[in-house]
Amino acid sequence: MDNIHPLDNSLGFTVNVVGRLMKRALFLRLTQVGVTPTQWTVLMCLWKQDGLSFTELGNQLCFDHPTVTGVVDRMERENLVKRHRDHIDRRVVKVFLTSKGKDLENIICRAGEEVDKIYTSDLTPAQLDFLTQWLKTCKEKLAEKTPGSE
Repeated sequence: MDNIHPLDNSLGFTVNVVGRLMKRALFLRLTQVGVTPTQWTVLMCLWKQDGLSFTELGNQLCFDHPTVTGVVDRMERENLVKRHRDHIDRRVVKVFLTSKGKDLENIICRAGEEVDKIYTSDLTPAQLDFLTQWLKTCKEKLAEKTPGSE
């Protein structure tokens, strides 16, 4: 019997651990301004397109509705975002950046890129491009095949 543990060759486990380590590195950069990595992802979406609905945020971030609600609740208490009902469909709630949320863009927008560079510095541009495209493909396949990931 060899000494290889099933987790040693588990791609899912390895990707999960790398993701957690990258999230921890991001957390260390963001704590200086009081933003969590999850809040940072919401901010990144809103900096790209302000006024997204809860459904749009959830779809972009692969979060379920309760998760989006909890994150937005905390961000609203911290005056990073505000919510407004859509003027056409009152059932739709949209999330908008406050001036405080907008002001953070210049301070923390590059935090994710810094973490990425730390973890990918040994890769050639072609390797990095392949890895990035492959992971995006995996995410899309998993999202379409995983119940409740709409």
